[in-house]
Parts: sequence; structure tokens; C-alpha cells
Amino acid sequence: MIAIAGLTWLCRSDPGTNFLQSDKRADWIFFPAAVEVKARGVANLDTLFRRDFTVQRPVPRTLLTVRAAKQIQLTINDRKVELVPNHNWKDAFTVEISGFLQDGPNRIEARVFNDNGPPALWLSLTADRLSLRSDHNWIASFAGSAWRGATLAASPRFPGRGNSIDSSERTISSLTKVWPLWLLFGAVALVFCVGGNWWLNRHPTNVNWMTVIIVFSFAGLWLILYWHNARILPALVGFDASHHLNYVKYLQEYHRLPLPTQGMEMFHPPLYYLISAVALSIFNLTTADPSAILLLRALTMLFGIAQFLLVFATLRLI
Repeated sequence: MIAIAGLTWLCRSDPGTNFLQSDKRADWIFFPAAVEVKARGVANLDTLFRRDFTVQRPVPRTLLTVRAAKQIQLTINDRKVELVPNHNWKDAFTVEISGFLQDGPNRIEARVFNDNGPPALWLSLTADRLSLRSDHNWIASFAGSAWRGATLAASPRFPGRGNSIDSSERTISSLTKVWPLWLLFGAVALVFCVGGNWWLNRHPTNVNWMTVIIVFSFAGLWLILYWHNARILPALVGFDASHHLNYVKYLQEYHRLPLPTQGMEMFHPPLYYLISAVALSIFNLTTADPSAILLLRALTMLFGIAQFLLVFATLRLI
């Protein structure tokens, strides 16, 4: 309960936590950028949100409540609205703006800056016979781009065709393609299981010989998996692959362990990286050589075999 309460407080109140708190008076909106999974560099980019509306008659008292992730410059009819500085972007500003409105067409613009996330706007304008809120009717321009309709932060976004994370595959459609192969493998496994049990019951086999067969069978399956993946994987792929290679590169160049602050992955235990650096040095390779990736993948394959051998040997001692 304490952990849940602490997490709730961080989401609702901590300005360092990028969480958009819902409020039924308006919606959080942002520019409809493409879905992206790569880490974003620190840059104070802006989005300009715009909404045109009409006032039919003078409005005696109009209250505007706004919050933005994370800094905002607000203008109404090209006149700047002064907002009291706020150290927490999750807290709302409320200001009286009836003096900024005019009979007929009006325009409100909010330029929002954010250095570690998409600029987002939440705005509610209320008065007698006048109501305006941030929603999909706004338009937005990101860093000077063409105007596009704003999108709701609460609406799910899906990668379109051509996106780096769009595989164009769906679970149901994939099942319709692979179920015959699954049935084939299931039938083969059943034959091996039933046939092997029948054969063992009629032909007693030395336990040590059977152990060797099991171990080499698993090693063979692991080798087949390595051979299959090595043919189709790009040269540099994997979670933070370049940063892991930087660890190995550092060991090769400086012959000492790096500090945890010297790179994104430098805090990891050094055994794997030491073995990799030594193996590359034996073959006079560096992390920049194409052959180095193949060697490192072969090492990973051997580590995988060693791991299940260790587990197998440990289980035999129980």
C-alpha cells in the first residue's frame, strides 16, 4: 500500500515524473508525431497549439485554466497572457482573460516547450455562454512543421506502415499461417516421446550414454538456433548493442575497468566483457571489424551451451 501511495504521489505531484494527470474538464493534447521507441536526445523543442473561436457578445468574466508539459507561452489575439511562474508544471494556472477577447473571431495560441518528452497542453476556458477546452479540434505545429490536427494523449497510437516497429504482423493472422507447422512439430515430438519410451523399455541403455545423448541433443538444438539467427540478423542489433560494444572497446584500448559513469552500460559486471575483449584481441580484431560481431555471437552461443550444461550438472547433484 505504501508503494502504491508513493507511486500515486509521484504521478500526480512530482514534476520529474512525466505523467499526464487526467482531468475531465479538458484533454491533454499533443502533436500527432509518429510512434518511436528510440531514446530521445535532450532538446528543448516546442509545439505551437492554435484554436480559433467566435465570441458573439461581450463576456464579463472569463477564466482560463491551463497546464502544460512543461513550459508555456500563451497569447490571445496576438497579445501575450502573463502567467505567474510555476515550479511544478502539473499545477494549473488560472487567469482572468475577458480583457483579451473581442467580439467576433478570436484566436488563442499556446507554445509549449519540453526538453525530455513531447510538448503537451491542457486548457479549459469557461465563461457565461462560452466554453472552450483542449481537444481534437485544435491544430498543432511541431518545431515549425506543417499544421496538423492535435491528437489526444489518452488515445492509443499504433505504428503505421514503414515505421521501424511495425512488423505488419498480427497474432490471429500469424496463427493461421503457422498452425500447420506447429502441428508438424507436435506430431514429431509425440513420435519421439512415445517411440523413445517404447524403445527404452525394450532395450536397456547405459545411463551415462543416455546422458551424453541428452546433452549433445540440447547443444545441437542451440547450434541450430545460432546458425539460423546468424544468417538473418543485422550486424548490429540488440538492446543497447552499441553501448555494450563500447564497454568491450574501452577494455581493449585502456586495459582497465571503466567507471560506471563513463557509459550507459559500464555498470555491468565485467566478466563477459573481459572474455570478449580477450577473444577479440587474440584474433587481432576490434569492435569496429565486421568479423568481431560474428566472433562475439559465437561466444554468446558457447556461453548459452555452458549455461544449460551447468544447470544440468547442478540438477544431477540434487
